Amino acid sequence: MSIRKTWVFRGLVVAAVILMAVSYFGGWWWRGIIDPAGPAEGVWIYPNAFVFDLEGMSLQYIADVDIPGFIDWVPWVYVALAGLAIAYSLWKIRNKASRWLIGLVGLSYVAYAAFFIFYANMRMGEYDIPLLGKAQVIGNPINVYVTGVISWEYYLACAVGFIFIAISLFYNRILEKL
Repeated sequence: MSIRKTWVFRGLVVAAVILMAVSYFGGWWWRGIIDPAGPAEGVWIYPNAFVFDLEGMSLQYIADVDIPGFIDWVPWVYVALAGLAIAYSLWKIRNKASRWLIGLVGLSYVAYAAFFIFYANMRMGEYDIPLLGKAQVIGNPINVYVTGVISWEYYLACAVGFIFIAISLFYNRILEKL
């Protein structure tokens, strides 16, 4: 294993980590109120602790949304563990565990993204609102149309997971047959 091959491997992993950070700190899903009189007000939902980012929306629309307490800290524990696995893999490249750790990070990120959509879909189902597309919310005192959109950062997260898996699968080829 040459120094050049080692740095190619590290470069691929670091590029995937950068893409992972971009996807992790971007909003994955948007739910907005369609207002014919002006711009849509909405809420961005982020994967890091499922944080709400209100875009001019009044809190009364989401006042009854309850988020379990573990969702505040579990994403950060995941990021810490993934970071440790990646750091170990970059430090101990010759150890075969590095290959499996990189693949595990990718597989777990795809699973995290799938859980995110499953959870959001389940929560929207409680209100009889589809996850994506337009719906009418009839209630007292409001009657509005809402829309839901998955952003490009979510699709990037899925792609990054598969990039990590590909790096893991082609580990030997990258390090030995370059």
